[in-house]
Amino acid sequence: MNLLIEGHAGDWKKEIYKYIEMINDTELSNAVRDYITHYEGKFFAIPGSTRYHHVYTGGTLKHTLEVCEIGLRIIDSCELDVNKDYYIASAVLHDVGKKDDYEFDSYKRQWIHARNKKVRIDHSVFPIVDFAEVTGYILPKEIQLAIMSHMGGWSSTSVYPDDLLSSVLHSADLISSRLER
Repeated sequence: MNLLIEGHAGDWKKEIYKYIEMINDTELSNAVRDYITHYEGKFFAIPGSTRYHHVYTGGTLKHTLEVCEIGLRIIDSCELDVNKDYYIASAVLHDVGKKDDYEFDSYKRQWIHARNKKVRIDHSVFPIVDFAEVTGYILPKEIQLAIMSHMGGWSSTSVYPDDLLSSVLHSADLISSRLER
């Protein structure tokens, strides 16, 4: 299934890989690239949500790019002591767990919540559980915590950001989700 929208989607796909290439830690960069490539078809197609933000094919990809950009701007402009490799990795991975949450209803011609999803795992936990299995690389604890807390306690994990990396990711995610409503 490759439902990527025409036009910007190809550019968005190139941009996500540019961010991954910005990760200086080669092992982490390769693992993130391998993971994103593994789920590229679904991850790049899905909307950000079905009601709240980026409600269109490719919306999660666009949202992810915004989260990368917004967070890096916050880090640079505030001169924060945040590991940028860890930030980029957590920003790129934070919503991969949504890959099975949506399906395209051809009859209604819109994205809907997946009807046949058998296992309901919080999208904030999925990449942490799945990443090592797919790539053979265990994400550093700081990245895991940032991903788990990116929703600021509004997910079923109820993990709140309590360090700079997690706080920047949460803030960038929240800002991006308010850009397109």
